[in-house]
Amino acid sequence: MKSFPLFAILFFSASVVAAAGVYKWTDAGGAVHFSDKPPATAAEKLDIDTHRSDPEQLAALNEPEAQQDTITAEETAEQRTERERFEREQQVQRDENCTRARSAQDSLLSATRVYEPLPGGGRRYLEQDEVDQRMGDAKRDVDKWCNEKP
Repeated sequence: MKSFPLFAILFFSASVVAAAGVYKWTDAGGAVHFSDKPPATAAEKLDIDTHRSDPEQLAALNEPEAQQDTITAEETAEQRTERERFEREQQVQRDENCTRARSAQDSLLSATRVYEPLPGGGRRYLEQDEVDQRMGDAKRDVDKWCNEKP
């Protein structure tokens, strides 16, 4: 029974030594240091309240944060999937527009006379300045849909 008080004294004194304090000092170079052992030079003893951590309590506190990280990761995956789907749709549209623009340009280049259809089945042949305008528009469309990066 006498060994119990001795054991208790040793146990409590060890815990007091472990939580003896934190010291702060600045060296000659101006760097600030922190330590649990006082240096040979003057140091400020910081009054820091320390206690043991409860792992269950920490886990409970971190649980909402972990859930939020999971939700954020899922949202990010959903957003990435949506973005990739959107980019695929955009590329399909660009390819279709490129095909139409090249076809229009090829049609203008291969035609001996360029015309536009009139209501009722007639034709109106274009003047050279109108053909030049349409050629410029066709080249611009080909450049836009076939050569530019989105």
